[in-house]
Amino acid sequence: MEWIILCILNWVVFLVLADWKELKINMLAGMFAIIMAIITDFYNTAIHHRYMIHNAVISILGSSLFFLIGPVFVIGTLIAQYHPKKRGMTLLNVFVITGLYSLTEYTLVYCGVVEYIDWDYFGSLMVNIGAMTIISWFSIIILNKGRG
Repeated sequence: MEWIILCILNWVVFLVLADWKELKINMLAGMFAIIMAIITDFYNTAIHHRYMIHNAVISILGSSLFFLIGPVFVIGTLIAQYHPKKRGMTLLNVFVITGLYSLTEYTLVYCGVVEYIDWDYFGSLMVNIGAMTIISWFSIIILNKGRG
């Protein structure tokens, strides 16, 4: 149930903040984020058993469908939409978004639907920084965001 609630909360935020005129282009970053999350979760759950996802409702290669279409898609899409135009602000943006995403992850661990086995919060934080940096790069290079 936690996954469904999280998905709904993220979609409420998305519906309030989304730029509907640019949605087609921005959602490419959201889809890219989903692909990255599936690869990361599959690698760390099925192959290396670093953490486990409990009560996924609908599991997709080690991740919850509701997590993928909720926070992952929403954050990926909104990163592209709100990508800063100034280069110096890009790094700050990555750290702020990473903090929000990591807080969500911490909440999932606290609720017991994510269980760290051979993993810790610091390792997850480093992966999250890398993921947000890559999504930011995707937004700048592929979607031509943040410049102009």
